[in-house]
Amino acid sequence: MNKRGLSSAIEALIIIILVIMVVGTFQNFIMPFLGERSIGEIFLGKGVVSLDIEKVIINNNSFVGGFTIVVKRNKGGESLSKIKFIASDGMNSEVFERTTNIKELENQAFSFTLTEIEIKDLTEISIAPIFKLESGEESLGNPVAFYKVKGNEMTDCVPFTCETSGYECGGWDDGCGGTFYCESCSFGICSFGFCE
Repeated sequence: MNKRGLSSAIEALIIIILVIMVVGTFQNFIMPFLGERSIGEIFLGKGVVSLDIEKVIINNNSFVGGFTIVVKRNKGGESLSKIKFIASDGMNSEVFERTTNIKELENQAFSFTLTEIEIKDLTEISIAPIFKLESGEESLGNPVAFYKVKGNEMTDCVPFTCETSGYECGGWDDGCGGTFYCESCSFGICSFGFCE
């Protein structure tokens, strides 16, 4: 028997076994974390949305314990349908979801009232995009921006206006328990604070 021929056969068998193990590992351990997204969406760069937290105002008055956050969407990425906001005191967290149509290079303000966390204990706010897939289902992205609350953001509340929030139309929570109103659209309709 030719020892060299046997060695090549064993090498080929080992390579086949390794390929099967890699495919099995990928299918059983990595695919579940990708959810409904296709491999093409992950590896071709779709689904990557860059968001920044531009400004946070903490409302520390005796009536409302909440915060307003201004989010900036940077260039690139696919269709964004919602943003998930996570407010944490280091041990507990409250999660909020808001529908948005924020476009590239635009800012949008979001206001929240905390019910489970004391505003004075708030230590971090993070945000994660939620995408609408071609299938119509939604897919949660990884957190893309984090904000450490320093304490000096605490205020007796400075209300948002149309100018500071970036909204063009409609009525909105001013972050201090009131409402502010922007002009109505001279053409088109008001959709999520923007004339379309």
